[in-house]
Amino acid sequence: MKQLKKPTLFIVYSIGIWLCYIVMMYVCFLSLDATASLTFAQSLTVFAMGSIAMIIPAPGAGAGTYHFAVMQGLLLFGVSQADGIAYATIVHAAHMLLFFVIGPISSIFVLRNKKIH
Repeated sequence: MKQLKKPTLFIVYSIGIWLCYIVMMYVCFLSLDATASLTFAQSLTVFAMGSIAMIIPAPGAGAGTYHFAVMQGLLLFGVSQADGIAYATIVHAAHMLLFFVIGPISSIFVLRNKKIH
């Protein structure tokens, strides 16, 4: 962080990214009947559990550990195991799709920016 030209902007972007993840988690709650009645606060709990699971070293970009943690989080709120796994799979797939689409586009912008500066 000491080498950053604009550390405040870095922090703002980081917070923005995390907020997007949290909102995506909540919006995905609305995609299934089993999770549609859950609250934003409950999505924060499930998000935290899924985030902790993602730091556990596992092959497949957290597949398995993430799904298990999210399912367990949803069990706390009365969602069945099957619906919990379905929800975790939807959210994980949405994240991976986002990475695969936005990642290359972002790389192009970074490379173009380096050529300009």
